[in-house]
Amino acid sequence: MSQSRSALYLRLEPFLLPVLNLGLALLVSGLIIFSIGENPLKALQVIFQGSFGSGEGLGYTLFYSTNYIFTGLAVAVAYHAGLFNIDTSGNAGMWIYRWTGAPSNGHDTTHTKVAFEGNVVVSAKAF
Repeated sequence: MSQSRSALYLRLEPFLLPVLNLGLALLVSGLIIFSIGENPLKALQVIFQGSFGSGEGLGYTLFYSTNYIFTGLAVAVAYHAGLFNIDTSGNAGMWIYRWTGAPSNGHDTTHTKVAFEGNVVVSAKAF
């Protein structure tokens, strides 16, 4: 009987911690929302309605979560390959990018291209 329990536990283990984390996050946020005098269930309904209730909301949710998904995937792939480097070179490169005065208005200028190339060189030197 204990062998079947351990086999079941090994199958459920990858799902238990994320479900526990989600439940704990919902509980803590619900307590905080309740402590300020609002209804936690109504707040959760508004969050889900805004995120998944319309095509536009779903589009924004996917748009803003894509970077986090790919970042997590990149770290997971590197970790499974035996590498544990959480983007210190990219942080240094972005520091150089901003230090050189790259414009933050989103316009593609020559300076932006030169600053980006500096970022690539700094990131490549880190390896």
